[in-house]
Amino acid sequence: MNKLILILLVCVSFTAFGQGDPDTGWTVEYEMQRTVKATKRLNELTQTRDTIIPIPKIDYPLISLKRETSFQLQNIEPAKIKLFQNNPKLYKHYLKVGIGSYITPLVQYNFNSGRSRKSNWGVNIDHVSSWLNMKGWAPSTTDNTGARIYGTLLQNKYQLTGSLDFHNKGFHYYGIPDENVPGDSINGRFNNIDLNAEWRTANQDSAKHNFKVGIQYFNYFSFKRKSDTLAKRNGRENFAGLYTGYWYKLKTETFGVDLDARYDNYKFGDTDTLMQPDSVMGLKNNNTIINFKPYVISRGKKYYVKVGLDMAFDIRSKLKFDIFPNVEFAYSMINNTFTPYIGVNGKLKQNNFRNLTQENQYILLSHQQINEATVFDAYLGFRGHITKEMTFNIMGSFARVRNMNLYVNDTTYTLGNQFDVVYDTAYIAHVNASLGYQLGEKLRIDVVGDYFYYIMNNEAYAWNRPDYRIMLSGKYNLSHKLIVGLDLTMEGGRKAKLLTTDPNALDKNGMKYKKLGFLADLNLNVEYRWNKRISTFLNLNNLAFQKYQIWDQYRVQGFQAMLGATFSF
Repeated sequence: MNKLILILLVCVSFTAFGQGDPDTGWTVEYEMQRTVKATKRLNELTQTRDTIIPIPKIDYPLISLKRETSFQLQNIEPAKIKLFQNNPKLYKHYLKVGIGSYITPLVQYNFNSGRSRKSNWGVNIDHVSSWLNMKGWAPSTTDNTGARIYGTLLQNKYQLTGSLDFHNKGFHYYGIPDENVPGDSINGRFNNIDLNAEWRTANQDSAKHNFKVGIQYFNYFSFKRKSDTLAKRNGRENFAGLYTGYWYKLKTETFGVDLDARYDNYKFGDTDTLMQPDSVMGLKNNNTIINFKPYVISRGKKYYVKVGLDMAFDIRSKLKFDIFPNVEFAYSMINNTFTPYIGVNGKLKQNNFRNLTQENQYILLSHQQINEATVFDAYLGFRGHITKEMTFNIMGSFARVRNMNLYVNDTTYTLGNQFDVVYDTAYIAHVNASLGYQLGEKLRIDVVGDYFYYIMNNEAYAWNRPDYRIMLSGKYNLSHKLIVGLDLTMEGGRKAKLLTTDPNALDKNGMKYKKLGFLADLNLNVEYRWNKRISTFLNLNNLAFQKYQIWDQYRVQGFQAMLGATFSF
């Protein structure tokens, strides 16, 4: 109502001002009661309220179920503890002496400088001989004497090793069934002096360059018989070798290369052209081999891979070059208990006077020397653990070998008691299986079997080589007091080529041959240690009492026994 009256007054005033005379005016008076409405205020101060609503705690009690249980106590065997001294006393001197049947003395002496982190050196001297001849055969006495000085120097960044060896061996070409043959006419003796040294870095960390350099020299010769009237009627050989290598490790890979050079010079008799050179009167041979072998090796937790080549230069009267593979792959499976592996490799073997006479000491001194080349040798195998104590390995291979050396009885210059060396190309299939068992230091047993199958190019058979071989060895250690060892070797399938008339000879492809029979050699070794310094031993050899032939016309002695003692001081 008040608002309506106020609006009416405003409109009347505008009408009055709109009249013509400004001096004329209207005065309106009105009385009214005006009231102001009281305001409302909040008596509380402003507050910040939390919008998170607390979660009430609710308990769900679990129902307790009790079941009856039962158990049985089992006895636990008490542990056996055997205390050993961490660093037992090391005796520097060791002496072994013995005497056996056929008047066979044995002497061995070893000296070692003792424990040292920086260096080690020692001396070995040994002698064994037999002075009683076999009944029904030409004189067969033999003697072996050797000495060796060796040393090693160990530093943080490199190591240096070296050795000087001397060996003298006397024997007889006794393969003649006649006791009346003079011993001086069939005796032989070889002398060897061998020097070796090697320097190599000792960087164990990866990303480090490593090197090695090795040298070798030996002088090997046979003594001239007193019955020979011609001068220089003996074999003389000088050998020099240089072996170098470099390898670099980068994480799991190793990159390397080897460079080797071997030179061999052999002379027999008088090599003057007037004395029939390269014949039984005189022979000389220069033989050089250079090998360049790059390779890469990768190792992982379960695998091993190697890829490489062997580039070989065969330098004799002519130069011949061969490339041989060197590849291998192995992978561990089933927690490293089973590892299959496969590979192929090859090599060039240097046939010289020393290694041929060490394989067969009864060869002619005027023999021919040709290097043996394994063109390839492909193999596949499996190795692993059956249990913690038992290991196994099964492997099969197939190889092609060029100029494989074989031994054939000579009937031109001797009575068949010496062998000539013939060479032939062969394909060889080989199967190998081995089983080993080791129970701590107490028991060790090994069984190894080999089977060979030869396909020859020219010869009917691989003369004097076995078709199969089985080896069994065992060692039992009773509280380090009584030690018993047993070794058994069996071979079969060996054949010898015949160049003379034999009514019992067999024939194949026009070649006469005979079988050498089955070979079985059983040996027993027993040692009793009275204390840490003194022990006694008994060796019983050829317990099978078999007089088998190691080579055609060369049978071994029968049962042999040797008794002796050892001393440490």
